[in-house]
Amino acid sequence: MTMCVENKMNEFQPGFKGFIDTQKKRLLISFLLGMILILSNAFTLLAQDIPQVQVLKTPNGIEVSWTAPEYQTRWLVVRSNDPMMLEPDTLAMTSNTTFLDREAKGLSYDKIFYRVIPWIPGATPDETVSIESFNTGDVELTSFPGEDDDPNDYEFMNGGTDGEGYFLRLTGNTWKVQGIEPVMLADSTIWAVDVFLRDIGRLGMIGVGNGVDDLMYVLWGEGQTNWEGWVSTYHGWFDEDEWVTIYLPVGEDWMNRFDSEPLIDRIFYVNDNDDRNAWEYGDIRFDNLRDATNAMPLAPDAAFSWHVNSNRQDSLEVHFLNLSLDNDSPNLQFRWSFGDGKVSREENPVHSYPRGGKWKVALSVDDDGTEWGYFVDTVIDSPLTLQSDFTISCVGDIIFGRSMQNMIQDYGVDYIFEGVTDYLQAADITMCNLESPVTYGNNQHPRKGIVFKGYPDDVQGLVNAGIDYASLANNHILDYMVEGMHESMETLDSYGIAWAGVGDNDIQARRVLNMSAGGKNMAVLAYCNRDGRYNYANPYPFLDAGRNRPGFSMWSRTSIAETVPLAAENSDILMLQVHCGSEYKREPRTGDKQRLEVVDEVNPDDYVFYDVIPDTGEVYLRRYAVDMGADLVITHHPHIIQGVEIYNNKLIAHCLGNFAFDLGQNECHPSMILEIHVGADSIDGAIVRPVWIEGSRPFVARGGLAENLN
Repeated sequence: MTMCVENKMNEFQPGFKGFIDTQKKRLLISFLLGMILILSNAFTLLAQDIPQVQVLKTPNGIEVSWTAPEYQTRWLVVRSNDPMMLEPDTLAMTSNTTFLDREAKGLSYDKIFYRVIPWIPGATPDETVSIESFNTGDVELTSFPGEDDDPNDYEFMNGGTDGEGYFLRLTGNTWKVQGIEPVMLADSTIWAVDVFLRDIGRLGMIGVGNGVDDLMYVLWGEGQTNWEGWVSTYHGWFDEDEWVTIYLPVGEDWMNRFDSEPLIDRIFYVNDNDDRNAWEYGDIRFDNLRDATNAMPLAPDAAFSWHVNSNRQDSLEVHFLNLSLDNDSPNLQFRWSFGDGKVSREENPVHSYPRGGKWKVALSVDDDGTEWGYFVDTVIDSPLTLQSDFTISCVGDIIFGRSMQNMIQDYGVDYIFEGVTDYLQAADITMCNLESPVTYGNNQHPRKGIVFKGYPDDVQGLVNAGIDYASLANNHILDYMVEGMHESMETLDSYGIAWAGVGDNDIQARRVLNMSAGGKNMAVLAYCNRDGRYNYANPYPFLDAGRNRPGFSMWSRTSIAETVPLAAENSDILMLQVHCGSEYKREPRTGDKQRLEVVDEVNPDDYVFYDVIPDTGEVYLRRYAVDMGADLVITHHPHIIQGVEIYNNKLIAHCLGNFAFDLGQNECHPSMILEIHVGADSIDGAIVRPVWIEGSRPFVARGGLAENLN
């Protein structure tokens, strides 16, 4: 329904208008108006649900409101001086049933027409390509060389996932190979398979190969895997005794392990039971293997426009108009980073800036499924008079678990940071790695020998210390399982502390976080590679996220290639927060002594200093991230400081060490605050401020100790 209002507000000064690409805007309008025509018959049948639009002139603009049926969740609001709406202006995509057109007070024409168009998303596309359905019950399978001890322990059974056709059942120690017509994998290729576990064996797997390399997905099992060609992300994650659909990003995983785009010509189906004295025979079933690349949920199309709502002598009030939509999700969540350190979750926010500045504004949009998108634009108020310098302080690992809880209960959480609070608060953005989840839950990870947690109230200590960001991508985020991870995410949100690196699947875990200061947009990506495969006696569930399961974003060559270039393109500064590397260095350098006691000025000869060389492979990966577009790579996890490097004029901190942590090993006491200075054009300097950890608390080091730590 279209409504008209006479515009008698011309006494207001016209505002300046920001805009997204005109062609994109018109395509959006044309597409949506076309949908209205297509759906007109449906709306004729539902005439009582047509939105009833009302308009009201107010001192701040024209308020448009409308009725909505229960099932309708999102609307397009357009405006024109033409009753036929031939060249309308897109005002917003909104999930509210009211919209204040603040810009209307600056328009010159006498009559304004408004139209509210229901946005009805479609379903997720179902464009799958069958690779093997087993429906004929007659598929030629051969033996995997050297592994198929029970070559006849398989059968095709009737009644698959849909109750019809056949599925493949494996028992015994059975490794089968199916030859297929060669299929080229791209890095975006995603396969899906329906799988059912009746009895767990040593390893239940599905895999692909090209005659040279093999890639195996471990879906269930009581066994450990160490070979790099085995993908254990899903190991034991899914329920037994029911059909589940598992998504396999075969293209990305293949590229990550073998660095090539192959022609796949064989599929592997495995029920491994090498040691029958220790393992049950196992019973695993497969059905409907298909290419699901074009059937995955669509990412939100993030977009916004903006205009200056009012010009005052000392401030600029900007109205942001959200134009984001998702073709297959009705529910969207928004996070605005305004370029001045402030954020908002509103759909169409209004924000005030001081005059004479330049601010890069980022909008991040999450749907109710797996995907996200973001859009960046710049608000400029000329002439530019504001300074744009700012500082970022980064510190290492902080925990609130174990003996730290005794300290918190005895002295309060602020006691932990007393020796460094002034330094942390001085920076515009201060960042840490929060090594312990914060949760009231007690459901511990079933296979981890070391678990710890803090409590949600402890996060107030981060706020009081001046910390603005806490990375969650680390090997302890799932210590109290998914519930603990979710409570940690929600708690940090409630305290206004930004976070990154985890999610309900690997796509969500790779979301870009936008932070801002000095008019610049800093994108943050967080990763971890300490997934547990390297030291679990019983291996599952692992800690990294998959397409079907929650966890942290995996630190790998492929994940870097998938995420870093896009984030770099849409930011002024790209920082990577990475939890990786080998823990500790037990051997001191030749000639060092082993006596550590105090914090203040002492003879440096009384202290022990350890080798600080990080793993060669890790150095390569961090430099690769810089080559792909990262400006800063900040690393933690090894519990010791490992030096700072300038590579291609970019900064890599190989490990910041612990910061607030209750480890007593001598090598874990040295630490640092890495202070990064951002000038008008780029990062132009950094300071390493030496820190010493005494009684699990960080203190800024002084005297000879500081000189030797620096």
